[in-house]
Amino acid sequence: EVPGVTHLEIISRLPMDVRCALGRHCLAIMQDSWTWVLKQHRLLELAFEIENAQSTIYVDGHEEIQRLVTVVSIKIKQETGSANEKLLAQVGRSDAGSHSMEPILQLPGTKPKIGETPA
Repeated sequence: EVPGVTHLEIISRLPMDVRCALGRHCLAIMQDSWTWVLKQHRLLELAFEIENAQSTIYVDGHEEIQRLVTVVSIKIKQETGSANEKLLAQVGRSDAGSHSMEPILQLPGTKPKIGETPA
């Protein structure tokens, strides 16, 4: 334990190769657990995310496995040379097959690829 610092804060600041190694280790522990035998497809998805540095998993202070995903917001704007600057934003979300919209106001985002850093 480090006073005043969470596991999440420590894990998120580790170098990517260390986070990948940590994720692979936790994944190996999960594969040995009988509760994950029926969820092999999910373990394969997690393994893909870990190997491509899209996420990692770790054991927190309560001995529970947590998933950490880095997502960056992308600010796309059109400068018109006047006070009327245009900004791309998502204003709603619709589930497949649903005729209703859920209001959301956020910038578009993505998981960074290996070697990408926010500008």
